[in-house]
Amino acid sequence: MTASSPEYFEYRIKAGDSLSMIMAKFYGVGPRSPNYNTYLSQILSLNPHIKNPTRSVRDPCYY
Repeated sequence: MTASSPEYFEYRIKAGDSLSMIMAKFYGVGPRSPNYNTYLSQILSLNPHIKNPTRSVRDPCYY
C-alpha cells in the first residue's frame, strides 16, 4: 500500500453473506485456518456494529 491508500477497503454486503464467506473470498482463510482468529479480530475492530460474527451481516463492512 502507498502512503495515500487506506489500510482497509469497503465491501458492500450481499444477501446471504457471512464473515466466514467474505474472509475466505478475500483472504483465503477458513475457520480451521491458523490465522482465522487474527483476521476475524481485525475485521471486528474495524466494524464495531457487528455484534455477532456468526450471523449473516447486512451493513457495509471494512476489511
